[in-house]
Amino acid sequence: MPNWTDAQLDAIKARRGTVLVSAAAGSGKTAVLVERVIERLTDPEHPTDADRLLVVTFTKAAAAEMRDRIEKRLLALMKEQPENIRLRRQQLLLQQAHICTVDSFCSDIVREFFYLLGISPDFSIITDKQQEELMTESLDEVLTEWYKDENFRTDLADVLGGDKNDARLSAAILKMYEYTRSHPFPDKWMRDIQKAMTDVTQSPVKTPWGEVVRQHIMEVYDFAIKLSHSAYRLAAEDPDLEKAYCTALGADIDKLSEKLQAMEDPETCRFSDLTVTFDKLGSFRGEDPRADRIKAMRDMVKKEIGKLQKLEGDAEDQKFTEEITATTGTVVYLFLAVQSFEKTYSAKKREKNVLDFSDLEHMVLQLFLTEQEDGTFRRTETAKLVSERFDEIMTDEYQDTNDLQDEIFRIISQNRKNLFCVGDVKQSIYGFRRSNPKNFLKLLESYSDYDGVSDTSKIILSENFRSRKGICDTVNFIFQKIMSRGCGDIDYDNTHMLNAAAAFPERDMNDAEIDIINLSVEDERTPLQVEADRTAEIIREMMQKECISKGNGLIRPQYGDFCVLMRTVKDTAKPFADRLSEHGIPVSFSHSEDFFALPEVAKMLSVLKVIRNPLDDVALLSAMMCPIFGFSADEAAAIRADCKKSDIYTALRFAANSGNKKAENFINTVCDLRKYAATHTVDRLISKIYDDFGLPEVYLTDYDGQTKRRNLFRLQELARDCVNDGYETNYEFLRFADKVQKGEIKLPSDSSFEQPDAVRIMSIHHSKGLQFPVVFLVGLTKQVNADTSAFQLDQKYGIGLKVYDPQSRKKTSTLMFEAVRSAKAKNELSELLRIYYVGATRPKDNLFTIICDSKADKSLCDSAVMLSSDYQGQNTPIDPILVEDAQNFSSLILYCALLHPEGKELRSLCSANFSPDKAQSGLTVRYLLSDSVEKSVKFEKEDVRPTGNWDEKELKKLKEALDFEYEYKALSSLAAKISVSALTHKSPSNSAFSLRPSFLQDNQLNSAEKGTAMHQFMQYADYISAEKDLENEISLLLEQKFISKVQADSLNRQRLRSFFESSLFERMCKSEKLLREQRFIIEIPAGRLDPNLPPNVADEPIAIQGIADCIFFENGQPVIVDYKTDRVDNEKILKERYAPQLEIYAEAFEKILGCKVKQKLLYSFSLSKTLEIV
Repeated sequence: MPNWTDAQLDAIKARRGTVLVSAAAGSGKTAVLVERVIERLTDPEHPTDADRLLVVTFTKAAAAEMRDRIEKRLLALMKEQPENIRLRRQQLLLQQAHICTVDSFCSDIVREFFYLLGISPDFSIITDKQQEELMTESLDEVLTEWYKDENFRTDLADVLGGDKNDARLSAAILKMYEYTRSHPFPDKWMRDIQKAMTDVTQSPVKTPWGEVVRQHIMEVYDFAIKLSHSAYRLAAEDPDLEKAYCTALGADIDKLSEKLQAMEDPETCRFSDLTVTFDKLGSFRGEDPRADRIKAMRDMVKKEIGKLQKLEGDAEDQKFTEEITATTGTVVYLFLAVQSFEKTYSAKKREKNVLDFSDLEHMVLQLFLTEQEDGTFRRTETAKLVSERFDEIMTDEYQDTNDLQDEIFRIISQNRKNLFCVGDVKQSIYGFRRSNPKNFLKLLESYSDYDGVSDTSKIILSENFRSRKGICDTVNFIFQKIMSRGCGDIDYDNTHMLNAAAAFPERDMNDAEIDIINLSVEDERTPLQVEADRTAEIIREMMQKECISKGNGLIRPQYGDFCVLMRTVKDTAKPFADRLSEHGIPVSFSHSEDFFALPEVAKMLSVLKVIRNPLDDVALLSAMMCPIFGFSADEAAAIRADCKKSDIYTALRFAANSGNKKAENFINTVCDLRKYAATHTVDRLISKIYDDFGLPEVYLTDYDGQTKRRNLFRLQELARDCVNDGYETNYEFLRFADKVQKGEIKLPSDSSFEQPDAVRIMSIHHSKGLQFPVVFLVGLTKQVNADTSAFQLDQKYGIGLKVYDPQSRKKTSTLMFEAVRSAKAKNELSELLRIYYVGATRPKDNLFTIICDSKADKSLCDSAVMLSSDYQGQNTPIDPILVEDAQNFSSLILYCALLHPEGKELRSLCSANFSPDKAQSGLTVRYLLSDSVEKSVKFEKEDVRPTGNWDEKELKKLKEALDFEYEYKALSSLAAKISVSALTHKSPSNSAFSLRPSFLQDNQLNSAEKGTAMHQFMQYADYISAEKDLENEISLLLEQKFISKVQADSLNRQRLRSFFESSLFERMCKSEKLLREQRFIIEIPAGRLDPNLPPNVADEPIAIQGIADCIFFENGQPVIVDYKTDRVDNEKILKERYAPQLEIYAEAFEKILGCKVKQKLLYSFSLSKTLEIV
């Protein structure tokens, strides 16, 4: 029997009411759950039969493991008590016990009560292919019907759709549909959200969105006040600094405090005046590093306060009313489109007699609840019948439930009267599946501590039996700093901390390490490569000594004891693995995200593509050089050279007819396989290729042949799975592979192809529930991709939309959009923190966090400035504003490393003036230069240049091949597609694309880049607003990231003002319609571009593409305007230079618009003048 802790015993033996168990990582929750089942089955006073327990997990593997563990415990008890009849009975009943997933439970209920739902009991679960087809058909039908409604087009399609097709609109409808399906009452949720979002009578500050914004504003003010106080105290340390800075800093504090106080009362506050006017700092002529820190703190304050400008409204709330009015149509039509799609899609599923997992859950809810006249719901007799079958409902991983599943559990547990749920809110990492950790958190905060008396209680399992103490202490230190209620949904306090409870043998090394590596300018490696090289160093060092635990002793690790964890393996795992391989370290990782790009798999796909279409030249060349055909590059080139004007398949046929046996064999094989593919499924086609040619075995001669062989067999397994899902033909399987490569479908990871003794690389998501002796966290500098779309969704706050102006095609932010985006961003940030918590709690012996950054030293110093004296030695969390501003997880690690006692070297590097926090030992913090990290071994390529004498006949043939002259050689100087600007500017120096290094770009722009900045301003600016307040409009474009800070500074204000004072701008304002950045493509004869071309090619079409800066209409006729920033003194030069360009513009738009262009105008910012091209 294990030595259970008191908390574990409480969780095992608790009987009264509903019990919530908050189980930290490594706390043995699965063992507790199994033991609780055994205790219920063997309770001497109130025993429960196995078939009267409902045990729910979230994966089939977890359910199978749970059943297996319970069965083994029963068998062990039966050996001890062979005469116990009850144990034998429970062993038999266990076969009928409900130990299953949520989906399995719902499926059983729906099949049992099918007659109440009016469906057939022999339904099947929809396959991926069926779902894709039915959804596509449903969307097409819905959009076709709704496009007949003009208001639908203007209010929804134009707002959420794209310029070219309906892809964005379709994605928005599907996203909204899938979002609502995780809610127990989708229609009610949409009605409630629509009612709230279309109510023009409400005051913004009294709405849910206003409250989100108000709380955010208060957090910003509070942070700004604290940072200003820190700057003030720093200035007060020196009389000269105090004289120069304290007056302005004191004024900052007073103004910010006044703003915060005004915002504290939701009844009286307004969003009409959020920003602050900052006084100018006094002059300080000395050299004192504190002056730089003070300025940096104040700049941070200004930056955060400046962000509030986009939230400003007006005192009368008119702006908010206008925003609601402008977005009402979009909200209404979006919900109508979603409801239409749901109705159409459901009908198609009924026709096919298929259901998806969401259908099962909603049907169970339909069976269990009925709506009454007053809009409330009551439990049905069916719900009561099902509830009475179970003495207790046990659920694992409850933090991963969505709102719909939470409601089902509430109903069948008789309103949570006999519910036992286990979970850990800190490990909720499935937001993309619509899990809602707040369901678990709500119970955790409302339940009292277990006392054996209360009907609802909670038990905290904080003891960690997995990791060494140094790992637990490091995890506690980091997450106490960065995880709070503001960012992470919980305060990481004693309730949530890990308490190391496992005994480990002693050793002479720390359990955790943070390596911060500054990438040298001269180092040609990428940060990821340096992280891989450092990982290889550590692995080699550890494998030379006994340092990992086994039983009561220490042993040398094997490669299989190491695991590298990343947030995402896409575009990261393979280069990292390749780097480790260069060090001679065997690596194993799931190729789920780039599987079809693996060379051996890609070549096999090429064979399948040739079977589908032999005229695919790219696939054909790749297939020819596949091992089963064995063409060399020279042989393929020779076949092509003999038949230059045809496709490669025709060239192969020509070679075969000319006696080339290898070509003949290829043609015959492809023909035979095409015949076979016509009558067999794709998995059988692949099997035939493997059997006939022994392809998997061919690769065994390679150094990594076993891996390649396994990958080919995995391809075969995927084909078999696709056949089972309905993708039966070769053509359909290739479509599936194409979607995987585009990221539209994700392949499931397959651990069966892992090498037994190799360093494992996997995503943190995939590592959940696993443990490893040694873990490396890498790739932490990868930027967090924020959702910048104009359509935001949040379960609580609904939809966030921008206001769309059809004239300028510009989208403007709204209060609701900012509130929803803020709430969503906080939820996503909270999940990001939880993801890294999961990764950091996987190791048993060692946790290595490796960060390589080209600006690590600067990032450290910037972080040190922000860590003001407010944090000194108090063990308080880092301000949520700093956490929210972090661009990646490495930024948060830098904060923590600076605050840790072991971060002394980092604080010295930054001349930090704060003391470290208190912390347990067990962590090593290193600052390294990349030059000190050993590079991987580079293998020199063999010199394969030919030597000796050449055969004269061969030389003659080679010369003839090289002397071949292409029929259309005269056109080679012209591209098939040319931009209009390329006709005007032949020199690459006129390109807007800058090849200068980033450190020069940070200082100033060259003339071409300044011109680009002016064009971007003219593209995105609100002209009316810019005319009234040019600086404010520039600031808004900068805030919304339409232009950069350097571009904003480079804008010539005087020349812009001259434009807004011009007669041309007056004409634009009075025009009937104004369009900006209008793209076009037309074809013109090549001879028009080059009069010297020979007659045989002069009429060949050349595509010309361009963008007109502005088109406005007067009396129905278009006027084309092109902005120019060229520095010229003579308008004649400008006209001559750009006349051809404007002529092409006019020709293009006369064809597109079907009417004569009235005028062609240039506006020269250099001359502040409008020029007409005639």
